[in-house]
Amino acid sequence: MKWYILLTAMFFNSLLQPAYSQNETRLGGYGELHYNKPVSGLPEAASAGELDFHRFVVYFSHPFEDWIWFYSELELEHTRLEGGEDGGELALEQAYVQLQYSKAFGIRAGIMIVPLGL
Repeated sequence: MKWYILLTAMFFNSLLQPAYSQNETRLGGYGELHYNKPVSGLPEAASAGELDFHRFVVYFSHPFEDWIWFYSELELEHTRLEGGEDGGELALEQAYVQLQYSKAFGIRAGIMIVPLGL
């Protein structure tokens, strides 16, 4: 009798699609930019304004299977145009592979941001 219950449970489990699976490649991003120009009437007003890409992030994820996927995030910070200082920073914020064997057990390996807080 126990094998019958186990066999039935295994059959119904094989029909379920995991809630955490992704079946598509995803590309997205977000950003923030600031434009500063002095108020007219001040000596600095003759200078050009300053455009600062405060933060621009592009992320990419791709599932290889339902249980293995890749995720990456590239961040561009403080790239200034028109009279700003030279510089800026391009950083690989995250790049990792996740193996999700079940909802309760998974492994992540690579560069990742560690979540903190409540």
